[in-house]
Amino acid sequence: MRAIGLTESYDASPSTEDGERLVSIEEVSLVYGRGKKEKEVLRNVSLELREREFVCVLGASGCGKTSLLRLIAGYEQPSSGRVRVLGREKAEPRPEVGVVFQHANLFPWLSIRRNAEFGLRMQGVGRAERRERAEEAVRRVGLGDAEDKLPFELSGGMKQRAAIARTLAASPRIILMDEPFGALDAITRENLQQQLRRLWLASRQAIFFITHDVDEALLLATRVVVLGGSPGSVAVDAPNPLYSEEESTAELRKRQEYGKLREQLVESLKHA
Repeated sequence: MRAIGLTESYDASPSTEDGERLVSIEEVSLVYGRGKKEKEVLRNVSLELREREFVCVLGASGCGKTSLLRLIAGYEQPSSGRVRVLGREKAEPRPEVGVVFQHANLFPWLSIRRNAEFGLRMQGVGRAERRERAEEAVRRVGLGDAEDKLPFELSGGMKQRAAIARTLAASPRIILMDEPFGALDAITRENLQQQLRRLWLASRQAIFFITHDVDEALLLATRVVVLGGSPGSVAVDAPNPLYSEEESTAELRKRQEYGKLREQLVESLKHA
């Protein structure tokens, strides 16, 4: 496992060692299929996610990033090793773990607010409370004026904000995000990166964020993980030297060390 190197020259992000360990992945391997169709996707992966962390996972297509997220979400079970989420030995889907995918997957017949209410309704939350929580979540992502619109009336960026609102409404302790801005144009993506960063700074819910975008990782993460190889394994797991609570993403891009860090991280991806 290699570090990002520049941590020797620049201050790393504040330690979260005192934060509770929410996710623990220990020597995990994942194999799909059997016999001649058997394919090992992940091998001996170990990492953790602590409260208040924003961890970005980078890697080339096919290195197992999404499979890793699915293990944490409980959609898959490891072939070997252990995945512990919120103290439980076996990961399984639960309200405390929210998931945002690349495509919003909103219910087309429900308004934005009712989409945000849906998970709460499945949990048995009363009508008045779920409406209040959904309205607050929709407001937090900047869609308060559009809460009664249907998904077809929204732009791609608005749909993703609605999907984030649906996750926030459930008040999860962990938010898993699988390339949520990957299908959006550059300007919309940058706007949503800034908004997500503001939301995280306000709530400090732990975020596990899958991306193939080096800039996105440097601008958002407190910690950067690089998966490489096939089967995928952890090549880099290091604090993000650019992490700052005071500077905007635009200001971070202007920092002298930004280009050097970006180049170094790209090299890590090439040799992972």
